[in-house]
Amino acid sequence: MRRLIAFFMVLFASGVVAENVVRDYPFEQVAENTWVIHGPLGVPNVENQGFMNNPGIVITDAGVVIVDPGSSVMPATHI
Repeated sequence: MRRLIAFFMVLFASGVVAENVVRDYPFEQVAENTWVIHGPLGVPNVENQGFMNNPGIVITDAGVVIVDPGSSVMPATHI
C-alpha cells in the first residue's frame, strides 16, 4: 500500500514541476517611444504558457507605462 501511495504522489507531483521556457517574443517599435509585442495566435497552452496578449510599453517624461502585461505570471515576467 505504501508503494502505491508513493507511486501516485510521484505521478501527481511530476506534473506540478513545469519547465520555465521563455519564448522569444521581441518588442517591435510602432511609434516614437512606443513598443509592442505581438503575441502568438491560438489558444493558451503549455507551449505559449498562456501568452496570448499584445503587451505594449510607452515611455513618457513621467515614466514607463505598461499596457496589458498579461493574465499570468509567465507573460508578465517576460515583459
